Amino acid sequence: MVLIRSYYAASQAAQAIPAKPIETDVSTQCAMDTAKQWIAECTANHKRCQFSGVPRLPSRVLDVGPAVDGVSVTLHITNPHSPEHQEYVALSYCWGGPQPITTTLATLQSLRTGAEVAQFPQTIRDAIEVTRKLGFRFLWIDSICIIQDSDSDKEYEINRMSTVYKNATVTIAAAVASTANEGFLRVVRNPWRFREVSWALDGQTTTTLSIAGFKPYSLRLPLHRRGWTFQESLLSRRVLQYEDLDLVWRCQTGRPRSYLSKGISSFDHSTSLPAGVFQCGLQNKPLNMTRNARHRLWNGLIYKYSARELTDKDDRLRALAGVAQELAKVWGDTYLFGLWKSCIVEQLLWFCVQGYERQARRSPRAPTWSWVSLDCHVGFCPVYTTLALAEVSGSATSREIRLLCKVVSKAEIPPGCLRDSVYDNKTDVVEDDNLDEISYFLILGKPVRKEGDYVLALKVIKAGGAQGFRRIGYAELHTFEELTSRQPCSVTLI
Repeated sequence: MVLIRSYYAASQAAQAIPAKPIETDVSTQCAMDTAKQWIAECTANHKRCQFSGVPRLPSRVLDVGPAVDGVSVTLHITNPHSPEHQEYVALSYCWGGPQPITTTLATLQSLRTGAEVAQFPQTIRDAIEVTRKLGFRFLWIDSICIIQDSDSDKEYEINRMSTVYKNATVTIAAAVASTANEGFLRVVRNPWRFREVSWALDGQTTTTLSIAGFKPYSLRLPLHRRGWTFQESLLSRRVLQYEDLDLVWRCQTGRPRSYLSKGISSFDHSTSLPAGVFQCGLQNKPLNMTRNARHRLWNGLIYKYSARELTDKDDRLRALAGVAQELAKVWGDTYLFGLWKSCIVEQLLWFCVQGYERQARRSPRAPTWSWVSLDCHVGFCPVYTTLALAEVSGSATSREIRLLCKVVSKAEIPPGCLRDSVYDNKTDVVEDDNLDEISYFLILGKPVRKEGDYVLALKVIKAGGAQGFRRIGYAELHTFEELTSRQPCSVTLI
C-alpha cells in the first residue's frame, strides 16, 4: 500500500491522484471505534477465541466507572464465596522502576474508597481511558490488583496469572513505553517515510509528489524485552498493542491487523500456544500433539523467553509458570524446572547461545541440568535420535533425573574427537573452568544435521556418590571405537 500526496492541492496532479489523509493518532474516536469493531467481530465470529459464558472477575479489579471522563476510580474486591462474572480488560506494561501508587496493606482501604485518576502514572491513566472508551468497566493491573508487600498474596495471584490474562476480554499492551510514567496513547507516531518524485503532467508542466511507504517495524520494543510480559502476551486471548508506529490487533484467529498502516506489525506470528488453551470445549483436555511437536514448540518459546530481561533473576521460572500451567493441562505432561517429562532427554541438550557473558557461578534456584539455573540466552540442539533413557519421579519438584546412557571420561576421548563450535565444549560458568580435565560425558542423542558421525552429550563431573553427576556444560563428540562398543550404565543427574 502506497499513499501519494501532491505538494499543491490545486495542481493537476492533485486532481489526477486522489490524496488520502495520513493519520498518525491512535487516540482518536475513529481509532477507538476501529478497536471496538475488532473486538466485536472476534467475539461474535471467532470460535477459537470465544469464551464459554462470562468470565469470573479476578480477586481485585480497578473499577473505572461508567463515565468516560470520570475523575476517580476505585479498587473493587470480589467475594470469593460468591463469584462475580463480568467482562474485564487486562494491562501488560513495563514498570520501569518504583511506582508512585501501588496497592499495599497500608493503601488497600484508601484505594477501595477511591483514588483520582491523576494520581496514577501516565501508562495507567492511558489504560483507564482506553478501557472506558472501549465500553468496559473493570481493569486488571498487577501493581494495583496485587498487594505488593504481602508475600502470600503475591504468591497466590502469580499462580493465577494464566487465568487472569486468558479470561480477559482483551489485553492492552503498552509496547512503546519503557516506564509507567511515559504513557502509550499519545506518543508521536509516524509510520510513514516519504520520498519526493517529479511528476510530468502534460509534457510541459511538472509537479512534485511525496510518496509514502511504511517504516520498518521494531521487533525489540520495550515490552518485548521484559521477561514477565512474554507470558502475558502468550496467554492473552486478544491483544490491543500500542507500538511505536501503530495500533495493532491480534487474536487467536487470523493474522494481526493494524490501524494506521493497515500492514504487518511486530507481532511474532510463530509464537502462539495450542488452540486447546483458549478454545471452548478443548480447555483442560489433553491434545493429540506429537512429542516432537511439543519439543519444537517449547524450544522455540524458551529461545525467545530466555533472551528477555528480568529485574529479579530468580523470577526466571516463575515468570513463565502461567504458560507451563496451561500447557500441562492440554499436554497431560509433567513440568520439571523448565523441561517436560515426555521430552526430557532431548531437552537436557540445551546450550548457552553465543555472545552472552558467562556467569561466575550457577544459581541454586534449579538443578544443574535445567537451563533455569543460568541467566543466559538458551538454545536447544535439534535431536534426530535419542541414545538414552530417562526416569524421573512424578513430582514436579524432583531435582534428580536417573539416566541410562553411555558415559565416557575426558581422558578416554582421543585427540580431535571433541567438536569445536560456537557453543559446545565449554563450561556453562567460569567457576567450573578448572574442572574440565576431570569431566565426563553423558551421551544422550544424535543431531538432526547429517554431516559427520557424532553425538550430543552433557559435560558433567562427579558430585557426591559414585554415580551422581552435575552438569557443567554441553558438548558434541565424534564417535570413536571405544564409545561405539561401550555399554550404557545408570547414572543420576542432579
